[in-house]
Amino acid sequence: VRMTGERKSQREIARKVGVAPSTVCDVQRKNRKDADASESKANKSGRKAAAQCPDAEPATYSQYRLERPGHWLVLGDVHVPYHDRATVEAAVRQAKRDAVVGVVLNGDTLDSHEISSHDKDPSAPRYVREIEVANQFLAWVRSQLPKAEVVFKEGNHEARLSKYIMGRAPALFDLEFVNLRSLLHFADHGIVEVRDKRVIKAGKLHLIHGHEYQGGGGVNPARWLYLRARSMAMCGHFHRTSEHHARDIGQK
Repeated sequence: VRMTGERKSQREIARKVGVAPSTVCDVQRKNRKDADASESKANKSGRKAAAQCPDAEPATYSQYRLERPGHWLVLGDVHVPYHDRATVEAAVRQAKRDAVVGVVLNGDTLDSHEISSHDKDPSAPRYVREIEVANQFLAWVRSQLPKAEVVFKEGNHEARLSKYIMGRAPALFDLEFVNLRSLLHFADHGIVEVRDKRVIKAGKLHLIHGHEYQGGGGVNPARWLYLRARSMAMCGHFHRTSEHHARDIGQK
């Protein structure tokens, strides 16, 4: 009840209390019913309850901050199981040489081909196979960098799962075992999940996947991103490299 009053989301409350989001929803619904019943009782007794501004639905989109000082590996758009193994292995080898303190899997680590809204190739791997390969990939990353903090940011391809459930089986939405956190065993791999298009903050640098803003990136995705973020930022999503530099009025 206290965290609801602090405008915390149902997911955040569930994680802190250690229960399913559906349980939090049930408790909040019961509290609202109890409040309505008290108001109704007051009205029947002849006392008119004072009008109150209704509470807004709790929601928070705070940034996720990378607190560990040192080098970080940012690895985006891996698209398991269509990943380029040589490239991924080269990136992790370099990360080990640099003694990175953490890894950010910056969206679209999975492809999620079968559950997309696009036309599907019937010969493509099933989604269940993608999950198997993704678990192997995460176990390998953890084995190569056992002491590193690993942050898994949701990209538009990972978001396909929740959209698929909302469109095809909404009754399953928010069930604890029907989400990537459970399917990919984040707790077993020691992985932190960043969802809901939250920005990751690394010092002065803002990390996003790229789908957080509408648009196709234009000719120069880096400039496209700067015009929206108006700050130092980096993203993936567009599958091509670019950079853009600009100074503010203070020549910084």
